Amino acid sequence: MNRNIYFVILIVALVSVIWFYNDNKKEADNVVSPQKTTSNSEESTNKLISKKPILYENENQAKSDNGRLVEQNTSTQKKIFEKDIQDKTDANIASTKRDISASEEKRNLAEDITDLYQKAKDGDWEGFLEQSENLEHLDSEYLNAALLNAVTYNAPLDTIKYLVSMGAIFLPESILALSLRNNVTLTKQLVPLGLDLHGKDTFHKNGITYTLMMSSPKKEMFDYLIIHNVSVKPGSEGNDPLDLALRNLMTDNATIYYVEKLIDFGAPIEASHREIVNEIRLKNIDIYNELKSNVQELF
Repeated sequence: MNRNIYFVILIVALVSVIWFYNDNKKEADNVVSPQKTTSNSEESTNKLISKKPILYENENQAKSDNGRLVEQNTSTQKKIFEKDIQDKTDANIASTKRDISASEEKRNLAEDITDLYQKAKDGDWEGFLEQSENLEHLDSEYLNAALLNAVTYNAPLDTIKYLVSMGAIFLPESILALSLRNNVTLTKQLVPLGLDLHGKDTFHKNGITYTLMMSSPKKEMFDYLIIHNVSVKPGSEGNDPLDLALRNLMTDNATIYYVEKLIDFGAPIEASHREIVNEIRLKNIDIYNELKSNVQELF
């Protein structure tokens, strides 16, 4: 429920309860004890009449005492209720202020992250570092994201080292970004800082897969990863490295290099690979014959 609406409901409830107690007080003030009336003799009647002033006096006294009691109870209960309402109101106001403050902080953080990304994209590394300092007191995931941006856009090594010194760590996507950009030089520099060459995405695709995703494979990075024992086996979903290498072969016979390398380093040959080989046979018989001559494991 909206907190403003909840606050209004509480105030209306308070007013209603106060009216209720005031009405009860008025009814209590109007209470009169029933009078005794019955007698068969005139003497009894006279005695009754003679005692009426005393009876009325006692009634007034009782009414007055009863009224004070009701008033005291009403006043005490009203104070308790009002205090309870006030406590709840104060708590809701404080909670609302915290929510507003949290929302503003999240909005400011989102702006900082966006600005950080743009500075990395523009190569403004001095501004990038200044912006990164705003993230130091936050959860480490923000610093890690800043480090990933720095790696993706080929930041100077000093910038990356500074982020690592602040506590940032390399996310698995770091090696994937380097693989897509064929950035072997930076990769070699980052391994001593903690870069994991075997990092995978959520579909279990590693750097070798990423080097083969484009129509022009990233040969230097492919060679670097494969000789460092990065797995050539399939991930859990989608095309595996050998699938991608064979599909690239349909349009560029030079990519047979990757097919041979993958099989040499233990890539398993599965039904999907033979299906692609058959597609190659139907579309480009020359490449098919070359493949048959050089990679007999596929046949």
